[in-house]
Amino acid sequence: DDSLTLTTPELPRDGEYTLSLVYRVGTPTQDDEDLEVKCGSKTFKFKDKELVNSNEFETLEGLVCSFKAGTNNVIITGTDSDSVHLDAFKLKEVC
Repeated sequence: DDSLTLTTPELPRDGEYTLSLVYRVGTPTQDDEDLEVKCGSKTFKFKDKELVNSNEFETLEGLVCSFKAGTNNVIITGTDSDSVHLDAFKLKEVC
């Protein structure tokens, strides 16, 4: 498994934040592109069939993470044999 650790910007307060990821899975012929996202105390798992495989960058939205004030880590892991490419991530505080 290959992992990428992202560090959030300095967050102003403890609370829930919505995480969005801009990603692209390898190619339409690859079918082992599972993904795991750990943020705060939560882990989200996505099987290849749940990810859009258009060979273009797509947005995965709506991951609600509980973070502490300050910087926090988000760990993204490819849990199968094929590739997932990350282009960007966005955070928005849940109001």
